[in-house]
Amino acid sequence: MKAKVWGLDIGSTGIKAVEVTRTLRGFRVSNYGLFPLPEKERGDLRAEMVKALRQILPKLEDRGEGLVYSFPSRQTMVHRIPLPFADRKKNRQVVKYEVEPLLPFSADQVIVDFYSPGKTSGEGKPLVFAVRKGDLGEHLALLKEAGMDPESVVPEALAFFSLVRALGKTSAGRGALLDLGKEKATLILWQEDRMVLARSIPLAGSADQDLSRLAEEI
Repeated sequence: MKAKVWGLDIGSTGIKAVEVTRTLRGFRVSNYGLFPLPEKERGDLRAEMVKALRQILPKLEDRGEGLVYSFPSRQTMVHRIPLPFADRKKNRQVVKYEVEPLLPFSADQVIVDFYSPGKTSGEGKPLVFAVRKGDLGEHLALLKEAGMDPESVVPEALAFFSLVRALGKTSAGRGALLDLGKEKATLILWQEDRMVLARSIPLAGSADQDLSRLAEEI
């Protein structure tokens, strides 16, 4: 990882960017920005998004910093399943087919990776993240139009868990983080230094009713 890297999150109401710097004591936030988006239909927001992204771009180009893009949880399918091997490389070759029966799409329509909390992927049940190639392509096309080329794309849930770890919250044992957005709620649960659940539900109509559903699951 580079000494400095930018993290980018595109939401329904704004674009958030944060610069993280590696130090001898770990990582620290060295810069950040919030670029609000106007109240428009999502299909009409593209030009506004590109405009905001181009305000961030010079900072990356001037310093040669990398970019990590947080992929939205509302377009991510998450399943917790056992994988057959103790070796991560072997599991990466088969994980797409292991999770395929649980997905509404065929294996050739998705991109799949997994988070394993232990030193080897055989410890516990990894969280498998799957996104449609078409959805990911749309996001990458938007970034490309703004002149951006992310060096990595991570699920939003993992970005939240990285925040939790950086704040030292995992040392307390068990915990939860709930992010309430305009269109969705995202929940992660952790036990010690392991994320054990990631869940996102749309907030349509009555938010109280939607959050009651989420509370029942918890």
